[in-house]
Amino acid sequence: MARSKMHKDAFAHRVLIRKEVPRQCFHRRPEACEDFLKDAANEAEEKEYAKRLESIRGTRDKAVAAKDFIEVDNEAIGRRLADNPKLLLGPFSEKVLEHRRFIGDMLKMPSKVVQDTDAFKVELREYGLKLNDAFKGNFSDKDQKTVNQITGVEKYTRDTLKNVIELREKHKLLEWQNERQKLREAHADPVVGKSAQKFHPDVAIPKMSTLMRERFEKEGGEAAALAFLTKNRDNPKALAAFDREWGAGRAEDLLSKVPK
Repeated sequence: MARSKMHKDAFAHRVLIRKEVPRQCFHRRPEACEDFLKDAANEAEEKEYAKRLESIRGTRDKAVAAKDFIEVDNEAIGRRLADNPKLLLGPFSEKVLEHRRFIGDMLKMPSKVVQDTDAFKVELREYGLKLNDAFKGNFSDKDQKTVNQITGVEKYTRDTLKNVIELREKHKLLEWQNERQKLREAHADPVVGKSAQKFHPDVAIPKMSTLMRERFEKEGGEAAALAFLTKNRDNPKALAAFDREWGAGRAEDLLSKVPK
């Protein structure tokens, strides 16, 4: 109890000082007033600085979460496909419970939605519209067909399930890129940049899923990709097209391995 009273008295004393110093300094010692104002300004700057760093930490956490989601979920999907390779043979059908369960697990749909074909169709269509908003309609031709299929504009094909898996990965990769861009801007900030770089460093691009990597290798792999990217290093449209096909940030990541 005594200690608590001491703390309260000390706090009251500090408050009194804060109130009295500005009032007295004009009459007794003008320079004391200047010191007080400087201290108050410094304290305000420190609070703002800490607030900005905390915001940057939140941005980095979101980038890390997107990266972890992609890599962890990709491993889970890979194990599921390894256990049941027939899933990818197609054609996809929302009438097949096994197909609905796979998509439902991947997109975190409620169990009752997965059990009901009509509810599943509605949920899948909503996901397609969400993708359209996220990408602002800026898809590769293959992904545009996939969105058309899951929104009911076109019919499903034998590759629909595989393409939905890839598109989901690209969607999360887009989230990672958006947060990483904010982080990079923070790193370049003239005020908090150096601290941001030290305490909240960059977040590396997520690894490709097994499914995406297999297609990537079939189309020539890193050697073919680098040949294309090096040739088109100064062609923004070509780089954007590459990212539409393989995911946001892939072109930049691969080009970073090759000196200019």
